[in-house]
Amino acid sequence: FRAAEMSYKRRSWREAIREFRAFITEYRTVPQAGPYRVKAAYFIADSFKKQRSDRDYFRALESVISEFQTSGEKAGSLSAEYAAEARFRLVDRDMEAMERFEIGGKAKQITKQIEDGARRVAELEKNYKTVTAYRRPEWTVAAHYRIGYAYELLAKAMLDSEPPTDTEQIIIGSLPPDVRNELKRMPAAQRR
Repeated sequence: FRAAEMSYKRRSWREAIREFRAFITEYRTVPQAGPYRVKAAYFIADSFKKQRSDRDYFRALESVISEFQTSGEKAGSLSAEYAAEARFRLVDRDMEAMERFEIGGKAKQITKQIEDGARRVAELEKNYKTVTAYRRPEWTVAAHYRIGYAYELLAKAMLDSEPPTDTEQIIIGSLPPDVRNELKRMPAAQRR
């Protein structure tokens, strides 16, 4: 482990990845190596991040969680810190889409968009709550913050939306038939 860690500290990312993988493979069945396997998996993920290889980085984060689950380490342990961060980073990818969420269009479209936004927020909340199972204070607080932020983004999208483009038709449709017929005969300029 220490030899691989030296490569990591020298910023020899490819070498560190290769050596940490070899360590994990060699010590997979040694119970006392559990915490080191988790840390090695974390360093692999971080090495990919430093190389700006997002696809490999997120795949490696999954390995951190997997190593934690097989390590025998308990929630609240130092190894759980690595797993909690990995889980948080994986869930956090979906927050970018929520940050771009907008509402607009006709009334039926807006209703569907609000329902979709609520579904997305509920899904984010469920996923962020999985971070709290690791019982690491920093990541638990971060997860709860992001849950609140997701609800804030939905509320902001709703408040910032323009009225439905078919508002006039909705209002006219809700009027009694005789008033509706009278409005249809009026020129558009006089209706306002």
